[in-house]
Amino acid sequence: MFKGEAGARLKREIVRRSQTANLMGEEIEQVRTRPTEEQKKIRELISSAKTLADVERVNQILQASNLNQNGQNGTNDVNMNDEDD
Repeated sequence: MFKGEAGARLKREIVRRSQTANLMGEEIEQVRTRPTEEQKKIRELISSAKTLADVERVNQILQASNLNQNGQNGTNDVNMNDEDD
């Protein structure tokens, strides 16, 4: 199947692509399993909550953080006023 010059080129290309894919897969898996600093802080915050008020405070913090990351916090730079300048 990989006879001749064209076959050798094809074989090298296939090997190169498969090695690149394997490396990328390993890097992605490392990123998924490694906790970030933010995740560590969230875990500490949750584990330190002792009362219902603490749990509610943690819940509000997490919801506010999620809204800020998604850009849905209502602070878009769009001016909704109908004033004529």
